[in-house]
Amino acid sequence: MSKKQKDSGNDLQTKNSELTEAETNAIADLKERKKSCVRAPDIQLDFEEETRRLTVGHKEKDPNAACALAMHELGTADYRFFEGVMDQVATLGQQDSSVS
Repeated sequence: MSKKQKDSGNDLQTKNSELTEAETNAIADLKERKKSCVRAPDIQLDFEEETRRLTVGHKEKDPNAACALAMHELGTADYRFFEGVMDQVATLGQQDSSVS
């Protein structure tokens, strides 16, 4: 699936399977949630080799809107939690090993 293509949940096949009614209902619920999913903008990582600093940003979106969409996709309304997750991502490039 390309990045531009919307994930509607059609890849969840339930035909010819031995599922309980509860399992079938859970899959149907997931399909419905995937149809209404809002995808967060792609994260842009810029690594400066000289300073060994990783900068986390967003592609093609206003920074405030990008943060709000990313928080929505992560399922959080807590900015401190979101900031902690992003700090952990940024820390990945600041270790003593090389980044591949």
